[in-house]
Amino acid sequence: MTKGFLFLLIILPFLAYSQKSSNTYSISGNIKMLVGLEILPSRSPLMVLKETRYIAELDSLGNFKFENLKPGKYRLQESYYLPAQVDTVILIENKSVTGLHFLIKSKCLVTKELAEHDVKTGKPRVLLEGGIAPVYYANQHQFEVKYCVTYEELGDTGPTKECVIQYNKYIFAYLNKKYGRVWRKTIRKDVLGL
Repeated sequence: MTKGFLFLLIILPFLAYSQKSSNTYSISGNIKMLVGLEILPSRSPLMVLKETRYIAELDSLGNFKFENLKPGKYRLQESYYLPAQVDTVILIENKSVTGLHFLIKSKCLVTKELAEHDVKTGKPRVLLEGGIAPVYYANQHQFEVKYCVTYEELGDTGPTKECVIQYNKYIFAYLNKKYGRVWRKTIRKDVLGL
């Protein structure tokens, strides 16, 4: 009997610890972006729990999930915008936190309204997603002259892709109305939103 009692005294703390350590929780939710009047999945590639090493990738619909979290206070941030537009504290006590929904208002430097203004003032542009070095095509000047538009590369730190696409879609509608669809044959192939 003494051996059995001693065995229980030794094994009980390990059983209690293993049960305690299996009480882990999760934080999950979704992030959308408001671009003009459209609600789109967020471009933020990651969500982070500040002051920890936890990182969650967003899927194509803007969903994220952190798992295996201990009870405690977590600061949740998205990683695309500086400063972060999602910056909130989550408290986990005895259950997971699910179904969080965030709506980020995109900081568009270019908008549909700007495209309307550019058309009205006779200065429409076709926006290109740029990189470190600008790209120039031999026939692009002919297109600019023929259709009275200017190509503009935004560089690698330009506005969000969704904002550029929204701007360009308005310019494309303007070109369709003014010239028909013939312009599409000679426009640069790296134009966003076409």
